[in-house]
Amino acid sequence: MKLRQHIQEQHGKYIMARDIQNLRQTLQSRGITEQDDLWNEVEQCATEVGSSTVAVADDNDELMLMFWQSEFMKKVYNSYPSMLVMDGTCKINNQNMPLYCLMIADGEGKGQVVGYAVVREETASLLARVLQIFQDNNPQSADSLSVIVVDKDYTEITALLQWMSCLTMHMLYCVKCTHTGCF
Repeated sequence: MKLRQHIQEQHGKYIMARDIQNLRQTLQSRGITEQDDLWNEVEQCATEVGSSTVAVADDNDELMLMFWQSEFMKKVYNSYPSMLVMDGTCKINNQNMPLYCLMIADGEGKGQVVGYAVVREETASLLARVLQIFQDNNPQSADSLSVIVVDKDYTEITALLQWMSCLTMHMLYCVKCTHTGCF
């Protein structure tokens, strides 16, 4: 989802691409880097009542993963805790760090984000840690989880098995028929 669309849906404000460019130029003219601005946003998120922000650093004090969940996201997950979808981007941000979205399907069948995580690298151990952080922040709903949907990505599947060894895996293959009259 594009930043403009996200701001419009979440905050009811319509902005144009030029507004984003103006903000970037304003930050640069004040000597604030995009990384500094990001950390300011992280600190702001961490101060929101009821939200969870978890940053995990390695031995060199470099960011390995960052997880964020707002109070609203927690409420949504608690309303629909039986299914969880995990999907990641392909390092499309300027830090080359994949963004993982944890989502559910609400009562209308629409996807709702219930957590975000940025990871330095897509390893099974880091993704399992993201899932453990998610569980730690949603303990009352963990027992209700019965379905987890991920890509066919081996790393994501391995992370699920590391996180919860009692899982039973079912593979779903989607097939598209390109010929008329297939069915």
